[in-house]
Amino acid sequence: MAAKLNVGIVGCGTIGSGLFRAIREEIPAVKLKAVCDREGEKALKLASSHSPQPVVLGVSELIAVVDLVIECASVEIAGALVEETLQKNKEI
Repeated sequence: MAAKLNVGIVGCGTIGSGLFRAIREEIPAVKLKAVCDREGEKALKLASSHSPQPVVLGVSELIAVVDLVIECASVEIAGALVEETLQKNKEI
């Protein structure tokens, strides 16, 4: 069996939460490894609602531990997130 793709979601609002649930339910080849949100409570709430729980990390830490970053964050951080992710040779 092939290794699962480790995925992290940045932004745990409506869109990020919806994608999180869809991936969890419909894409078994993906492991939701980490979540991040500038409002830490949103990330904690989303992570704790699923088992196994993804870890809640800061942006840089999340990028370091996943294969693919899914950007669901605000436009204010999107550019910096994409730049940092690509500099670390990760997919976004």
